[in-house]
Amino acid sequence: MEPVNRNYANCLLNTAETIEFIRRLDQPNVGIMLDTVHMMVEGEEVAAAIQASGSHFWHFHISDSDRLPVGRGSYPIEAFMQALRRAGYRKYVTVETFQIPDTEQSIAASFSSLGQYFA
Repeated sequence: MEPVNRNYANCLLNTAETIEFIRRLDQPNVGIMLDTVHMMVEGEEVAAAIQASGSHFWHFHISDSDRLPVGRGSYPIEAFMQALRRAGYRKYVTVETFQIPDTEQSIAASFSSLGQYFA
C-alpha cells in the first residue's frame, strides 16, 4: 500500500496511518511502499517514516522535487539514501519521475545520481 498525499486521496495520507491500517489488516501479503514525493508533500520526516515502517516496508519510490530526475531538484537525496541504509533496507528502490527533458536523459540523470549508493 502506498500512502499518497492530500492532493490524491482523503485517507491513509501518511506512513503512520498506513502502517496502523496494515497492522489491523494482519495479512502477510500486505506491506507499505513509501514515496519521497508524497512524504515530502505531507511534511513527513522521511528517516522517521522509514524506521517506523519496520518489517512492513517493502518498496521505495524515489524522485526529486516536482518529480524531477533524481539529483535535479531540491530534495535531500543523500539523506533519503542514508536513512535506507541505517534502517538496513535491502529491498527495491524504484525511480518514479517525469521524463524531463525526455526518457533517456531522465533515466541517465537518475542512474548517475543514485549509482554511488548501490556500488
